[in-house]
Amino acid sequence: MLPMPQEPVSAAELRARIGGRGIERALQTGALVRLRRGWYSTPGPRTELVAAVRAGGRLGCVSALAHHGAWTMPHGLHVRVSRGVRVSGSARIHWTDERLSKGPRVDPIETAVETAVGCLSREDAVVVLDSVLNRRLLREEVLVALLERTQRGRALIRHLDPLAESGLETLMRLGLRRRRLQVRSQVRIAGDRVDLLVGDRLVIELDGQAWHDRPGDYLRDRARDRRLVEAGFVVLRAGYQQVMNERDEIERQVLSLVRRREHVWRSPHARLGHSVRGYRG
Repeated sequence: MLPMPQEPVSAAELRARIGGRGIERALQTGALVRLRRGWYSTPGPRTELVAAVRAGGRLGCVSALAHHGAWTMPHGLHVRVSRGVRVSGSARIHWTDERLSKGPRVDPIETAVETAVGCLSREDAVVVLDSVLNRRLLREEVLVALLERTQRGRALIRHLDPLAESGLETLMRLGLRRRRLQVRSQVRIAGDRVDLLVGDRLVIELDGQAWHDRPGDYLRDRARDRRLVEAGFVVLRAGYQQVMNERDEIERQVLSLVRRREHVWRSPHARLGHSVRGYRG
């Protein structure tokens, strides 16, 4: 039995399945390709798992966290490799004294978290760690225990917010808090839930990459925006590319509104009662 398409498989595993002669026949017919000594896969477009094995190790750091389901910034391929192994390709290599020649092709999420904390900027680390919490890839107490092992990790804990549902929310929250603004995540307002709330009434909604592919979401979001504006809230909405490429401009616009006191209730604004679930990390 051959591996699934583009699934890296070791020579030992293949010999147990199809025997040494079966491996040779599969190589001759093109049903298998050799990735590097002791590793094979079926032919096809290169995946990150295949690229990690070709590089000489296993998927690690932020690449492993993305594989486990976390929201990550674009970082290219990160691979953890045993010291002394000859590497190939252009991946970001994380050296380790562990022997990685056997076992999984992807680092466990705990190992990936520890590697990422030492590799990423503070902002990028908080983005992925928020996602780990929000998507329940690790329990909060487990993640905090991992972070407390290092000074760099401990410095991240107070910046985390498990309510953030995407990296866009985390990026905007961090940027606005750097500007000393009060920002709360995933606030419920009269039955609706908004991504970010600045002060009392300035709502910031952020649309992910897949948002334009869901016309029903577009209509629902616009209807919600109208309800919020009717109730006296100020609503700003930005998409993925805007947050990634124009965040300074968005933050400048928010600051402009705050300077005009548009983020606080004042007569004759009709205040709606709303419950706040913002995480005060």
